Amino acid sequence: MTGPAQGEHGGEAYRIARALGVDVSQVVDLGTNGNILCADLTAAHVAAVPYPHEHYPDLEASLLREAVATHENVPVDHVLAGNGSAELIWLAFMALRPRRVLLLGPLFGEYERACRALGIAYRVVTPRALRQLYGKTPSPCGVQASHSWSETTPSPFTFTAEDLDDIAAEDADLAVFCTPNNPTGAIYGPVEGLLAAVRSPIVLVDNTYREFIWGEDAYEANAWQVYRNATGPDREVLALHSLTKFFHCAGIRCGYAVGSPALLQRLAAIRAPWMVSTYAEQLGARLLGDIAQYRSRLPRLRAARSAMRCALEATGAFAAGGLHEGTSFVTCRLQPHLHPETARQALMGEGYLVRVCDNITGMPPGHIRLQVRHPETMPALFRVLERMAR
Repeated sequence: MTGPAQGEHGGEAYRIARALGVDVSQVVDLGTNGNILCADLTAAHVAAVPYPHEHYPDLEASLLREAVATHENVPVDHVLAGNGSAELIWLAFMALRPRRVLLLGPLFGEYERACRALGIAYRVVTPRALRQLYGKTPSPCGVQASHSWSETTPSPFTFTAEDLDDIAAEDADLAVFCTPNNPTGAIYGPVEGLLAAVRSPIVLVDNTYREFIWGEDAYEANAWQVYRNATGPDREVLALHSLTKFFHCAGIRCGYAVGSPALLQRLAAIRAPWMVSTYAEQLGARLLGDIAQYRSRLPRLRAARSAMRCALEATGAFAAGGLHEGTSFVTCRLQPHLHPETARQALMGEGYLVRVCDNITGMPPGHIRLQVRHPETMPALFRVLERMAR
């Protein structure tokens, strides 16, 4: 029996559970990238915040913006709260109305979707190493190129000096990139070089996964102030953040943008009212106030990520050198004879949802992405992969 197809995004536990006729508690959703090792912390915060229902939400989301301003070390008027970063993506594209957009891929698919829906011309530029690996023309879904790379060689998902020449040749009103990257885990650095290569007057940087690299040099290098200094006074930088991943609260739609007051006013001028609920605002401020406890668990998450990659490698289902540790996920290139949708269906039969990456902007075919969990909690997943490999 074939289960329901994947939609635009992963994290579709409710829809899939309904289609399969099971309770959502029976679905292990590995497509969300949430910080599952902090689920207990977030559950305690959720239980501690009563749901305020009597009054309209604060249009300014002042409590959350003040918490974000302290966290990001910027003035309050440099912060705009949003209904998750997804709302802010669409808000930026609708407010700025660029004629042409440069998307540095692979990249979260909502940016390309916004371009298509709003009739905005766009171009996707991916690293040369990635284009060479798979050829100029993408292979059919699930069919791999014969080339490979090893863990000792540079990732094909990062931009090199030669790639910066390609980027500098592009003419666009708005450029977008994601670091740390989803779905590849790549961290672009030095980011000043990338920003110098981008010639667009406005740059949007997706920092959704930044908190996962706390304690690393790349954390401080990927801050709005660094971006602003690198681009100079004549260009604008908008940094988008989401609380969904690091705080494991996908159902609480809460995110924010950091940018100049003038740029944020353009976004705020066209948005619908009350997009950030009072509950999301209060919980978001509370989570940021407890961020030290979440950060203290990062070593545990990183150890689980490495253990999961090793366990995945041992199944034999993945190509040599095709396992890449992201922030809260592992991105996996399947063996040439395995089709990603076939793998998704087989795993769904055991109650596991994984993200097929074929419809992600700039992503080559044949990859699946899995949220990090301790390997010993998912024995059925590894058994399915081992059977597929055989």
